[in-house]
Amino acid sequence: MSISSRPPSFETLPAEVVVEVIANVEFTPSTFRDLHIVHKRLTEVLWNYQQSITKSITLSQFPNVLVDFPTATSRSYCWLSKCSRRYDVIEDITSILLSYDNTYRVSKHNASLVSAGFLLLYRLQDLPEYSSKVNLLKALPIDSLISIFLALFYCKSSARDYGVGMINKNYYHDIREIRSDIELVFTELGMVHGPQFLRDSLHGAARADSILLQAWHLKELGELPDDEGLSIAQGTLENLHEPYRRTISSHLREICAERMGCKQGDVLLRMLEMIEVPNHRLAWLCRTDRTKLVLGLPLDDKVRS
Repeated sequence: MSISSRPPSFETLPAEVVVEVIANVEFTPSTFRDLHIVHKRLTEVLWNYQQSITKSITLSQFPNVLVDFPTATSRSYCWLSKCSRRYDVIEDITSILLSYDNTYRVSKHNASLVSAGFLLLYRLQDLPEYSSKVNLLKALPIDSLISIFLALFYCKSSARDYGVGMINKNYYHDIREIRSDIELVFTELGMVHGPQFLRDSLHGAARADSILLQAWHLKELGELPDDEGLSIAQGTLENLHEPYRRTISSHLREICAERMGCKQGDVLLRMLEMIEVPNHRLAWLCRTDRTKLVLGLPLDDKVRS
């Protein structure tokens, strides 16, 4: 006589089993958003075990996330989604900069160096105060500053050739002073709004062009003067009527010139000359060395776990 037993249902599965299954699902913001509406039990487990699920996914799928985005204040699905989108943005920008169709193509031996620059730009973006951004730049070693400088340069140059709107080289191409002002404002916005603004500009997004246009008009009105202008508030253009203070990008250029022992106007040329050869000291950075740049450690220091 056979004894039939009722197979376990999803309702009766131990929570630990459900947690393990969820933690092994490839994380994307849309996937986990959909998981919340699949089944009532699944929704309960997702909320009740959010910390442990987030920790498991972080360890298995995003092992470097706490180093790449060190300013995180909480770990949740929302935080993971934000980090995942940021990685996607960096990957998208990097693919554009590495494209053979790009006149200002980043050489493969410099790809990791420039990628570190985008991670550092996110770190700058996450700092709420102007003074904290400037203090971070002053605290970073020259290698980290080079990665930021080059990330901004390659994005600006590529957007100038292939972007749409003001940043495109055909906009005021015959008036050098205006072109210089537009590109100065673009660089400042890149440091304040971060890689998302740079990506939008490379894709010709109307929002990025609108932000650039507004900021440039404020500069033309004398409210954002050359290299002595105001910091542009993240996400908005408010606070631009505060007393003048230097742009963050001018601090970056000045600090680089001081560390490199050259004039500010020679900083870019010195960097481009250094990275031209495939065997320069910052070429072909491994994950560990890129991590050091993001943490602001000299490359001869060990990364602390």
